[in-house]
Amino acid sequence: MNLFGFLPGYGTSIYDSGREPAFLVLLAFILTLAGTRFYTRMARVRGWGSAIVGDVHVHHLVPASY
Repeated sequence: MNLFGFLPGYGTSIYDSGREPAFLVLLAFILTLAGTRFYTRMARVRGWGSAIVGDVHVHHLVPASY
């Protein structure tokens, strides 16, 4: 399915050559990275703080498996 057929050159350069799945993975990676960086910057600017359980910052929490 040619998702971005409205972009000039997409059909011949990406879709017809079989590179659409790789392009979509790259696009998803870039959008996820940009969204994460944006959220991080906004959290710091607005002082939203971090998730803390007890004395442990959740980002650094490694669950133990006993």
